[in-house]
Amino acid sequence: MTGPDTNQPYNVQPSMIVTNAHANPGLDGQTEYDTASDMTPGSPTDSFSTFSMTSTMNDRVFREDGGRRFQAQNDEQELERLECQHRVFKAVQADSNYLAPVHSSLFNGARALDIGCGTGIWAIEMAQEFPKVEWIATDLAPVQRDSDLPDNLHFAQNDITQGLPFPNESFDFVHSRLLVMGVRNWKAIVDEILRVLKPGGMVLMIECDFPWGLPGVSEDQWAERARGHVKFSDYLKMAVENRGYDPQAASRTIASLMRSSGKVRDISQIESCLPLWGWSEDPHLRRAGEIMRADAEDIPNSVKIVIQDACEVPESRYQEIKVGYLADLGKPGAHTAVPIFHNYGWKV
Repeated sequence: MTGPDTNQPYNVQPSMIVTNAHANPGLDGQTEYDTASDMTPGSPTDSFSTFSMTSTMNDRVFREDGGRRFQAQNDEQELERLECQHRVFKAVQADSNYLAPVHSSLFNGARALDIGCGTGIWAIEMAQEFPKVEWIATDLAPVQRDSDLPDNLHFAQNDITQGLPFPNESFDFVHSRLLVMGVRNWKAIVDEILRVLKPGGMVLMIECDFPWGLPGVSEDQWAERARGHVKFSDYLKMAVENRGYDPQAASRTIASLMRSSGKVRDISQIESCLPLWGWSEDPHLRRAGEIMRADAEDIPNSVKIVIQDACEVPESRYQEIKVGYLADLGKPGAHTAVPIFHNYGWKV
């Protein structure tokens, strides 16, 4: 990899460039990992920091949050869940990897960064679509694919909340998606992205909002059409807030921070959604909902510990909430979905 304005390589240790890294915090809110207690992440311009996870014999991953311990799903289940999310995004976007006008920033010789890359599938497909762009994809821990990778793509292990290990003005394009359950300080994230972005470079941040409602339906009608979904969504939003996360980072906070920085021009926002089942007459949304259905059915299991712990919900009550949520999947008129916002702009 070469530096931003020269042919000199970045100061990155080869051992820290990995061909697979892990799971971006996604919709279930449990794919976050703790760093080793004796490891201190480096500064944003240092070489990549190393991180560790603790696992049981069943390959389950644990992390600490506010003094409490949370358990992630089985690795294979988690990887499939993240790949499913990717397929849903593509279906909603008419089989495209983006809605924002990214082409002008992905010119021959450009450098692009994907933060929170998860399984790496989005970065892989983008590297294939834009083979003349150098792509770097980062995440907390190594679980990406390690074979049949494009030559113009490199994976690296890094925690964005501890800063990015790249020099100022290193990239022409920076992308992140579904970091919401891993970020408490969005200003620090936006500032860090703008630090590594070149003047004229594009930033694209895609996140979901809470609560999850019914797109195209006024909020005062949500409970009438999908009472179980609304109840579950209200608890999920409460859990997000109680754990110190921002439920409206996607729709409000990120764009506001871009504006207040004074460093981003032509700020735009595209509103979209991930349907939880195939309720739409639009063929793309319907296909997305069909793909999402199995994952949607598993969401109550994925967020169970998060909701029960953050909201102090007893087991019997949680099972009632879960049953009500599941009853609305496939129910006529219950057009349930996850609201998604694509925020983007260009550095001044």
